[in-house]
Amino acid sequence: MNKRNKRILLAVIGAIVSTWLIYHSITPTNVKKVDYVDVVEVAQKIEKNQAITDAALTIKKIPKEQYQTWMVTDKSKVVGKYAAIPLYAGDKLRQERVMDNKGEEFGPDDRTMNLALTLVDFGGLPEENQYADILAYFPPPQKGVRVGYSELVLQNVYIQKLITKDGREIDNTFSKPTAEADKKADDKVSMVPAVVTVKVSVEDSLILNTYMQNPDVSLRMIGRTDKSKNMDIMSPTSEKLKQDIRHAQPTESEQERKKSAK
Repeated sequence: MNKRNKRILLAVIGAIVSTWLIYHSITPTNVKKVDYVDVVEVAQKIEKNQAITDAALTIKKIPKEQYQTWMVTDKSKVVGKYAAIPLYAGDKLRQERVMDNKGEEFGPDDRTMNLALTLVDFGGLPEENQYADILAYFPPPQKGVRVGYSELVLQNVYIQKLITKDGREIDNTFSKPTAEADKKADDKVSMVPAVVTVKVSVEDSLILNTYMQNPDVSLRMIGRTDKSKNMDIMSPTSEKLKQDIRHAQPTESEQERKKSAK
């Protein structure tokens, strides 16, 4: 091979090597594949207690590594339910911010109150977003002498939140109120300690607080069932407390006199 041909061959080889180097310098050798997951995002503001519609939500694709277990991934699981708090556009939807049922409306005299009490199973344990009765249990004056008794304190109390002390989930879906089951329930009633958030008036909260301050009295809650609906004889203690509270509160005329005196 003459010198001229050698120079041509070396030039071709150099061009190929240069092209290869340039290509690999601008093209990544390992392109990482990114996996995406669909999550539900709020598209427009949803007020508290407002029904969640399909139009108020959108699907957002995010990298799988950014996904958190609290994120909702299926719109069909939340459409038709209600917002537990105000939801804003751009928020990733959280399951705990959604309610199955519309929450209770609160008036100026209403408030929430946390109660440590015992749930009593009369045809089913009380559940969230349902109504229940609250009873006060008075133990016998001396252990082994006579028996204790219960008095109805409040009726038709709305349960906003319910957490059992052992983390048990209350689900009465599969309970069957048969005669045999009723007999067994009468023989041995299930009782579950829990912390319950209820909607009460100012007056009701004062009554409950008085019972809670008595170390000898324990509060119990029963769901509104056929077994409890006729329990309408209110506790004499509660009635006396109501009278005391109302007498302690100034009347409208007294309030007007105080205002005019200022």
